[in-house]
Amino acid sequence: MVTTIHISDVRYFKTCRQLWDFTSSLRQNLEPRVPNRHLSGGTGFHRALERYYQPEEPFNAPATMEVFSSWRSKDWAEFLALEPDEEQITEYLALADTIEAVLKHYLSWAPSHDKFIPLGTELKFQIPLLEYNGLPVVYEGKADGLCQTKDKRFWLMEHKTCASYPQMDLLFLDEQCTSYQWAASEDPNFADTQPIGTIYTFALKRVPSIPRLLKNGQLSKDKSIRTTAGVYATEIERQGLVLADYIDILADLEERGNEFFQRVAIQRPEGALAVFESDLHSVVEDMLASPYIYPSPNWWACKTCAFRVPCSMVLNSIDPEPYLQANYQRRHSQEPEDVAEEEESI
Repeated sequence: MVTTIHISDVRYFKTCRQLWDFTSSLRQNLEPRVPNRHLSGGTGFHRALERYYQPEEPFNAPATMEVFSSWRSKDWAEFLALEPDEEQITEYLALADTIEAVLKHYLSWAPSHDKFIPLGTELKFQIPLLEYNGLPVVYEGKADGLCQTKDKRFWLMEHKTCASYPQMDLLFLDEQCTSYQWAASEDPNFADTQPIGTIYTFALKRVPSIPRLLKNGQLSKDKSIRTTAGVYATEIERQGLVLADYIDILADLEERGNEFFQRVAIQRPEGALAVFESDLHSVVEDMLASPYIYPSPNWWACKTCAFRVPCSMVLNSIDPEPYLQANYQRRHSQEPEDVAEEEESI
């Protein structure tokens, strides 16, 4: 029998052992019976980009949209099976429409920003870690992709949807992608394509605004508008207006660039991978040694945690088992979603 460790196990064990106990395949392995629909939109975005960066036929926008449409139909059917109320349906449709619009916008943005050759998507790792009680323990993970830049260097790819951008310096603390880079350094399949770091692409769950048409027949030149020069110019043409009348606002938008996507490359040296590996072994040994379970209350993290209610019951000396049986189920997959995070972001 093989014991499998995911980076989510490590993250939850470090931040909240109660959450880890609820979700880890090493413990209760639970998930909510009603999935977090806010995360499903990000899932659809990932499925689409998996097709877009497929090495055999990359950058095929129509095929990418077909994949998303297929995913959306399937997710919609699964959502309706949960018998949602009218408010939930409205919220779901608004989010799904937003993600579809974000994807379409991304497919117009990416061609001029993808300065790399995609080499693979959804890369799976399974790395032997140690033996515990005579049984093997392995690390398992899956990176979004691998690419090669024009300077012949290799990078992992990570795509994330978010409501707002993270502080970019925090990406150096990202254990998830550090773990993928470490796994690649251990995997003989990457002997000739060792990644030196991760190229992150963040997509805001927002699309450019259409400039408002004023009563005088002209477009608003309000510089606080969240849009792009391309969208603004398209609306000028659609309204049959004179481009020269909008030179200033177009120049300002051009200087601001596209604020709806951010891409940053984080390079990690071998020393960082060695530190991660050492920490990983220590944490895994702690996880397997019947650790004491306790919650780590934090108003920011707890407010979006899918296990907030049963955790509160534990804190108030109330048996959570009846509530868990009514509202949660055994996880279908071994690795939990980011149940403590509102957005798919760092």
